[in-house]
Amino acid sequence: MTRWKMYAEIHQLKDMGLKKAQVARRLDIDVKTVIK
Repeated sequence: MTRWKMYAEIHQLKDMGLKKAQVARRLDIDVKTVIK
């Protein structure tokens, strides 16, 4: 996954109301990456 695509997906999921941990689980990435 490219960085920009991941960035866009994280923001899309956060806009849908998901919490940081939920976004991390759904994308199979670390929570620290979502926070960044």
